[in-house]
Amino acid sequence: MFRLIVFHGIIGLLCVWVIRPSFVYAQESGKHFEAILMPSTDTVLSSSVPGYIKKINVKEGLAFQEGDILIEFDCRAYEMELEKINIEQKWALEKLKTAKKLFALKAMSQMDVFQANIDVKKSRLEKEKQKFLLEGCKVTAPFDGYVVELFAAPYQTVAVSHELIRLINRGVLKLELFVSSEYLSKFVKDSPFSVYVNETGQHYQAKVVAVVPLIDSVSQTFKVIGTFDKNDPSLLPGMSGRVDVE
Repeated sequence: MFRLIVFHGIIGLLCVWVIRPSFVYAQESGKHFEAILMPSTDTVLSSSVPGYIKKINVKEGLAFQEGDILIEFDCRAYEMELEKINIEQKWALEKLKTAKKLFALKAMSQMDVFQANIDVKKSRLEKEKQKFLLEGCKVTAPFDGYVVELFAAPYQTVAVSHELIRLINRGVLKLELFVSSEYLSKFVKDSPFSVYVNETGQHYQAKVVAVVPLIDSVSQTFKVIGTFDKNDPSLLPGMSGRVDVE
């Protein structure tokens, strides 16, 4: 853009550069919009208990199935604590039985029976809590997928909430693209569209699963989330594509 300016009788031209904002996921090019292929689930599992890592059963890039044990902690201390709680619970139950018998004989007050009941309930809660901690000693896979990255190593001691492993699922990939607001009517839930994937050089059929109901005031674009009609092993997360709009 050029602007004519007069300085005390001298005519000059001022060149003004107009910089358009760029976007991470998509840019409009005529009637084409760029898309990014992403796993439908991408998550990082963290430690729910503090502990010593005894074994890691997977490596980066390897596949796993739902329910597989990915990481194992040394659980001996938790197991011994559970055994102790089991003994205390048996003792609390016996005390409750005795308290009820003595109350029937009017040799113990109702308050004593009430307290014995409370002790039994407390022991049950302690047992459930310890069982929960024991479950955290084994990190299991929440779905079928692949290991992307490991953040821990065998023989390492970690704290609660320490990041352990990043996983992606093995299902149909999703698409993310930003579309100019003038094409809002073209993208509605369940509407079909075709996407050209740069890395494979092929077109694939997809459909809209969601439209984020917000138009960016600067770029005048809205976010569309789509999914492929079928799973294709040649498609990988991180690939890019182009969606043509009629």
